[in-house]
Amino acid sequence: MKRQEEMKRKEELKRQEEMKRKEELKKQEELKKQEEMKRQEEMKRKEDLKRQEELKKQEEEEESEDTISYYYECYHEGIKFQDEKSYVTHFKSEHPNDYPFYCNICHKGFYSYMAIDNHCRSKGH
Repeated sequence: MKRQEEMKRKEELKRQEEMKRKEELKKQEELKKQEEMKRQEEMKRKEDLKRQEELKKQEEEEESEDTISYYYECYHEGIKFQDEKSYVTHFKSEHPNDYPFYCNICHKGFYSYMAIDNHCRSKGH
């Protein structure tokens, strides 16, 4: 009988040890899951930050393009120029039978703003 009790006790100890081992494995698995979730959250956070930075950079580039002042625009093609020289050069090469500036009164054509200004002053337009 003693032997049976001892065997039962050993079996109980084995069962308890097995339960402890299973619990420990569960804890380890849970820790792994938590670490994986943290890692994924961190990756997502980094991706979101990167995406935000890219959007901010894109917005800044768009704003800088919007702040460039264009004073002259080709009325044939819609091309914009920052200076009169480039504008006139474009007209002479791309539209040789046309002028970049016209008098609003007599419709005479000119290659410079100064020339049309002088014309209008001299004619009293």
